[in-house]
Amino acid sequence: MKSKYQLKLSINEALFNIPKKVRRIDDVAFDGNCYIEKLIINSDIYDSEDPGGSCENMKRLRTVEFKTPQTYEDGLCFAGCKKLEKVVLAEGTKSIGYMQFAGCKNLTTINFPDSLEMIAGNAFEGCNKLVLPEFEESKIREIKY
Repeated sequence: MKSKYQLKLSINEALFNIPKKVRRIDDVAFDGNCYIEKLIINSDIYDSEDPGGSCENMKRLRTVEFKTPQTYEDGLCFAGCKKLEKVVLAEGTKSIGYMQFAGCKNLTTINFPDSLEMIAGNAFEGCNKLVLPEFEESKIREIKY
């Protein structure tokens, strides 16, 4: 069944904006995409599968920018995006999901908004170049392993 807002796209652009009206992305929607270098997410969005796979293994993705807070504990998963270097989380984001950025071996930069309360297990597994930002330990309530 197609949603009134379902997008039919040939995604072959270096920059892609996910519109505000989009709330869910189907499993493997962007998986393995060879074109997108920067993904801008303009809505609170979740992956239709648990665990999600809609944004895994994107071949050229370098930057992910969340323009709105992500409220789903297991939001979009970017595992295996080996060229991903930078993630910008919106203020209001409360958690980083299980294995959300695992295997992003070139990830060097991510911000922790003041609203961040939880980092799920293996969120940054294999992100050997990442230097985590300084944060107030009292604000993070849970770090899962």
